[in-house]
Amino acid sequence: RCCTGKKGSCSGRACKNLKCCA
Repeated sequence: RCCTGKKGSCSGRACKNLKCCA
């Protein structure tokens, strides 16, 4: 789960693609 907390908040090594926060 790369998106946690705020909307569109990408953080963490697992989140390589920003698309996951679309």
